[in-house]
Amino acid sequence: MGALIRSTVPVPVSLDLDESAAFHQDRLGFAARLRAPDYLIVQRDGCALHLWACNERHIAEDISCYARGDTQHALHADFARRSRSGRAACARCTPSTRTATCSSSANRRMGS
Repeated sequence: MGALIRSTVPVPVSLDLDESAAFHQDRLGFAARLRAPDYLIVQRDGCALHLWACNERHIAEDISCYARGDTQHALHADFARRSRSGRAACARCTPSTRTATCSSSANRRMGS
């Protein structure tokens, strides 16, 4: 077999890198690996996200990232535990649809 792609790294945008860093660390359990004035790298369980600063809201609101985990219920429980409200980590998740794979504008409201 020839050359293989082993992984990809999503590069979403952030309107506020400090807020994004806090959200990914406090609510999703990522650790900050690099913080520059216009760039942020966070990592959890061998998966990384690279976020770049962008002050155009329409770009930030039209970006999503699909995350797949082997233990969806465990991830959901972890995200819910980290949520300030104690509710589901994603507005779409309910007890009957517990997944960590929601992708939509609901992701921007996770835990709110």
